[in-house]
Amino acid sequence: MTTIHKWASIKEQFTQGVLIGNGASIAVSGSFNYGSLYQAAKDAKFLTDDTQEVFSSFKSQDFELVLRRLWQATLVNKALQIDNKRVDAAYVEVRKSLISTVHAIHPAYEDVKKHFSAIGAFLMEFQTVASANYDLLLYWAAMWNNDNGFGSWFKDGFGNATFRDDWQTLREPYRAEGATLYFYPHGNLCLGTQAEGGEIKIAAGGENLLQTITEQWEQGVVTPLFVSEGTTEQKLTAIRRSNYLSRVHIEVLGALGDAVVFYGLGFWPQDEHLIQRVATKAKSAAVSVYKGEQKMIDRASSMLEKAGIKNVAFFDAESSGAWIYT
Repeated sequence: MTTIHKWASIKEQFTQGVLIGNGASIAVSGSFNYGSLYQAAKDAKFLTDDTQEVFSSFKSQDFELVLRRLWQATLVNKALQIDNKRVDAAYVEVRKSLISTVHAIHPAYEDVKKHFSAIGAFLMEFQTVASANYDLLLYWAAMWNNDNGFGSWFKDGFGNATFRDDWQTLREPYRAEGATLYFYPHGNLCLGTQAEGGEIKIAAGGENLLQTITEQWEQGVVTPLFVSEGTTEQKLTAIRRSNYLSRVHIEVLGALGDAVVFYGLGFWPQDEHLIQRVATKAKSAAVSVYKGEQKMIDRASSMLEKAGIKNVAFFDAESSGAWIYT
């Protein structure tokens, strides 16, 4: 029988890096407990038949991919003075459905604020945090903790809205007693791509951030930069077409540490590219388990062993000090 540890009993061995999956977001809010963003939009009837046809034509359920291709088509049509009414209408509809879905499922800042202190205490134990989730929980928690006594402890590698080439220098503590760097290997709601291709971080006060993001989408200032769906191969394709995502995949995940924590990750086939990249350095792992779920333990053991990580410890996801649990 698999031994499931308490987080406190093993945490001293795992202080280098942590990779966060969707289970962490679900623990904060049940709003994130859905099969896919596309399915959530479909269930809420935010996708018209015409909009669904657009996704089908691209053989994808990834909002980022579809919006980007429609945006590029619009720019080409305008440059060549080709009538763009249908493409523009499709872009507006897809964008509208994304905005409606995000507003419908993403909890408000005030509704999740109570968890920020505990999240900060957990994440401060690591040198590097990578979140595979597109939501704003990590961003909000990092900023809240910085603003409430920890100075510039949490850093995301962005300076003046763009990702810094010298992000690794940020590991040096500045106006804080330590430093934790955090990244988004699948992108995030707070990241966007400009018309000329530049990738930026959208900044605003915590309470106003989600509204600011959707306003910039509505105004066409940026298209979203996050990978919402896809197989592991489709995710890798999306990662390779983005400078930020490529750098995080190679420079961050590939150096997350010798001993890495996986919290809230399901170890599904679509997670394999993350595991393979982390395993280029990692030799041991600690994996969170929700209510002793044996099937997840089996999936994690198999995927990690296949990647070359054979020293695996499992810990109770709800044990004291882990994520939001005090």
